[in-house]
Amino acid sequence: MEPLDVAEIISALDSGYWRVHHFNSIDSTQRALVSELTAGRASVGEVYLTEFQSAGRGRAGRRFESEAGQGVLLSAALSPVGQPENRWGWIPLIVGVAACSAIMKITGVHTNLKWPNDVMIDDKKVGGIIAEKVSDHVVIGIGINCLQNQSNLPAENSTSLTIHSSEKVSRELLVINFLTELARSIMEWQIKPFPIENRYRQLSSTLEEEVKLSLPDGSEVLGRAAAISGSGSLILADGQEFVAADVTHLRVK
Repeated sequence: MEPLDVAEIISALDSGYWRVHHFNSIDSTQRALVSELTAGRASVGEVYLTEFQSAGRGRAGRRFESEAGQGVLLSAALSPVGQPENRWGWIPLIVGVAACSAIMKITGVHTNLKWPNDVMIDDKKVGGIIAEKVSDHVVIGIGINCLQNQSNLPAENSTSLTIHSSEKVSRELLVINFLTELARSIMEWQIKPFPIENRYRQLSSTLEEEVKLSLPDGSEVLGRAAAISGSGSLILADGQEFVAADVTHLRVK
């Protein structure tokens, strides 16, 4: 494992905005940063970056797994001032836009976004996003598969940037560009939200698809994904609106 060059990352970022803390191993960057922020020992702009998570957290309490040194695994504390709380559902979607922009810039690989929290290459998952509200802040977490080959992918339907890129994937440059894009995107959204929300819609692989929604209560809903609401919810063509669900795209022949 070649560890991240943290000095390169820190020197390239705006220290007035981001403060990066690096861990060789941690149970979960998300759990740790949420805990520290809740206790008042962390503040907006803190970034927890690790080589390995022993209990990485995905959406809805699931585990997010990655071998040491193979991906970008980080959490960051944001303060979404300027937008009412009922629109904060857009934050993980905007994190996805920032991730797609950074991946394209560093690797030339085109990615898309599967609502609500997956970064995809075609129909395979290359990254996942989580967001948690902590008082008037939001802690976002992201994991991106970078250096895995076909033999050590973390899940059956996953992929990595290395598999799709002709160039060596720099995790340092990906972290730098992701955090830079994220800061810019969140600031843009707070002042003038609609352009970046429309960029999300353009990157969405879910909109206009026939989908199956698996809901937290175990039920399922079928329909066509028609729109994203002002709060970041998914709206089906029949008008039903969903805040959270696991989405399966139905390939109709």
